[in-house]
Amino acid sequence: VVALLVVSVAGLCILAFIRIPLPAYLAIAVLGGAYLLLEVLSVTLLQRCVDAELLGRATAAVDVLAYGGVLLGGAITGPIAEHVGVRAAVFAVGVPSLAVAVVIGVRARALDAKAVAAEEAFAPALAALRTADVFAGVGGPALEALAAAAVRETVKAGTTVVRQGSPADDLYVVIDGTFDVTSSGGRARRPSFVRSLGPGDVFGEIGLLESRPRTATVTATSVGEVYRISGT
Repeated sequence: VVALLVVSVAGLCILAFIRIPLPAYLAIAVLGGAYLLLEVLSVTLLQRCVDAELLGRATAAVDVLAYGGVLLGGAITGPIAEHVGVRAAVFAVGVPSLAVAVVIGVRARALDAKAVAAEEAFAPALAALRTADVFAGVGGPALEALAAAAVRETVKAGTTVVRQGSPADDLYVVIDGTFDVTSSGGRARRPSFVRSLGPGDVFGEIGLLESRPRTATVTATSVGEVYRISGT
């Protein structure tokens, strides 16, 4: 983002000195390309750093500031160009962007440090989720969000983690241990063995995805560990 801001300003300021059309067109192309990439990266950065419930208001605030800057620039460049010169007007528009680049650079360092710390905290959960087939099609940011929400829990042997017919509120990723899945098939009969689960397996996702009660009971047959991800 900082580099694109600098490139945008450079492309704009170069126009103050160019007198030949072709180089001027090239400078405008560089300026336009940098601005387009800057807008894409800015939106992406905003989506990654702002909570979902605040994203709409934050985006609106950024748009207000952006269009306000355009209006302000349009208001001051005319008088500057008339009384001082066109070059001065161009620099008057470009220099504030350099100041913004400096501010963003300082803030970005803090964001980088925060991101590294967060990534280190949920790295084990992220690695576990990547081995699960059910998350194979999940993109990086979404998988990171799931890993950040995962809670590691130890399960004693004989513990029923989910029970058939109960509300579906969480899903689980097995880290260690073994778990047996039993089900009565929705009928009033004795549950039968379905399968055994081990590290890398996921259970509890069907109820969440289909918004229905648990379709099976999952019981730990040994001491195990799981990552629990809340469905709320």
